[in-house]
Amino acid sequence: MKNIIFIAIIFVLSINANSQYKEFKKLKKYYDEKKYEECTNYAKKNLKKKKKENQLHLYMALANFKLYSNNKKHKKAGRFINTSLKSIYKLKKYDKKKIYTKEYSNEIKQIHEESLVYAKKIFDKNQEKSKSYYKSIAKSFGDTTREYRFLLREKIDENSLAAKIAKHKAANLIDSKGRKQGLWRKVYKNGNVAYEVFFRDNKPVGKYNRFHENGVLKAELVYDDRSVYASAKMYNDDNKLIAEGFYFGRKKDSLWVYYKKGIKVVEERFKKGVRNGIFRNFYINGQVSEEKKWINGIENGVWRQFYPSGKKLLEGKIVNGQRNGAYYKYYKSGSLQIKGKYKKDRMNGTWGYYKSNGKLVKEVIYKNGKASNETEQELKEQEYFKELERNKHRLKDPEKYRNNPDEYMRR
Repeated sequence: MKNIIFIAIIFVLSINANSQYKEFKKLKKYYDEKKYEECTNYAKKNLKKKKKENQLHLYMALANFKLYSNNKKHKKAGRFINTSLKSIYKLKKYDKKKIYTKEYSNEIKQIHEESLVYAKKIFDKNQEKSKSYYKSIAKSFGDTTREYRFLLREKIDENSLAAKIAKHKAANLIDSKGRKQGLWRKVYKNGNVAYEVFFRDNKPVGKYNRFHENGVLKAELVYDDRSVYASAKMYNDDNKLIAEGFYFGRKKDSLWVYYKKGIKVVEERFKKGVRNGIFRNFYINGQVSEEKKWINGIENGVWRQFYPSGKKLLEGKIVNGQRNGAYYKYYKSGSLQIKGKYKKDRMNGTWGYYKSNGKLVKEVIYKNGKASNETEQELKEQEYFKELERNKHRLKDPEKYRNNPDEYMRR
């Protein structure tokens, strides 16, 4: 008798399994043949009976996203993207073992990214209409964006969607090996978010956002899939961009640009935290004010400064951090003002001083920074000679404020 019952159970299970296999095969067939409407209709029909079936929610999300991608300008685009987001939420809810969320992580990531683009597009046109999209994004991905917090600023409290997401995402967890995992979030005393980031095995994943105490975005880092390389943007508390660049791990890398009131004031280049490449300062009119070259953290190469007009102010050569070789300084008109040489950062050899009409005024011979005649004191009293020494460190160095570009801009 027991054997008969057991065989009957196995038979029923096999029928169900076979039925499910046929359903999912049909879903996949529709999807692979790019019959996305048929795919969504078939999934929707079967979801009435099987609300917790992961593959139905998966194909509902994927097919609707394809419909959105193919009809971005259609009036139904919003409905497609919202249905896709809601299906992602249900998939994550029922896919306890994360089988499908892991296998289709790239597709889910694309849905996340594209939904943010679409929501921002709607936000810029109609803020009220964009609420539903930002709510769906927050619910599906735990991504409470700046626009979301702005739209729901009066409703966000301890019982809000954002708070529930933070709670149910088990924020600030450390695993048995001492590694940060999942969502990490810190808030200021006023309740505004200080920072939020997702960790995987102690490494940040995707976006890492820091905020000013007034709720305005302070820094946004976007990490690559290996959590190694990140693009970075930094803002002041008025939401104005003050710096942008890249990080390799925690070290600056590639091009970094600094801004003041929306105008570029400095650009510099790094290689894994070490200055490497051309460094430039800019005037407010966009002209380069200073240019020099760094190789593996040491100044090497031609050093130039310019007038706001773009004409050359001075030119010299830096070797291993010291001035070496020919040195030229010019009047605003472009005519030569001073001509000399440096040796190991000291004035050396014959230095000539000229009037703006090109006439030689005087020559002074230097040896290791000291004049060999008695005219040096007279020359030092002249403003253009005093300016010569001031020019060596005339412009502030943003590297001194590398961890706080906002402080650099205020100096």
